[in-house]
Amino acid sequence: MTEEAQISQPEKSGRREIYIALIGVLGMCVTGFFSNLDKVFPEENVVTSVYSGYQPSSDAKTEVAYLLHITGAEAQMKQQQQQLFEIQKKQFSELLEGDPEILDKMYAIIDDELPKFNDKIFDVTLDIQSQHFTIQEIQELNKFYSTPIMKEYIRRQPAVLKTMMDEILPIALEFQSVVQERLGKEILSDL
Repeated sequence: MTEEAQISQPEKSGRREIYIALIGVLGMCVTGFFSNLDKVFPEENVVTSVYSGYQPSSDAKTEVAYLLHITGAEAQMKQQQQQLFEIQKKQFSELLEGDPEILDKMYAIIDDELPKFNDKIFDVTLDIQSQHFTIQEIQELNKFYSTPIMKEYIRRQPAVLKTMMDEILPIALEFQSVVQERLGKEILSDL
């Protein structure tokens, strides 16, 4: 073997060791970076959820009842039924021309029957929801809606919906006016 061949063999071996060492150092750096990723990026960029105390049950109707409660759907149903009651009161008052004695008796009957009606509606709602979702899906929804951010979202929804209606009503009235005007000009004028 020549002298050059003898020198290059240890050089190649040395280079391999350097490459292996560099790969090892690079591996340590990458591992160190990923294992400390939570320290590289601040916590405010991480979405977290606080445990809500929700405990799943094995009964689908119990789970659906909790879902309707936590999402505010139960309260909304009761509110709508109360609004229906108020509309009926007004209609009866107009129909009976305000006879206080008869109206008081009618209101008492409605007040007596309304809770039974509410219970039936709630039971039907439980059955329908149970038919369309598995218990596991309902439990996942309950966990999701039990988080503080979803509770806050639900709490704010009535105000959001009221604001939306306040903003949308003028647009809807404008739409109605434009359609009526065009119908009058383009269709009804030809009749």
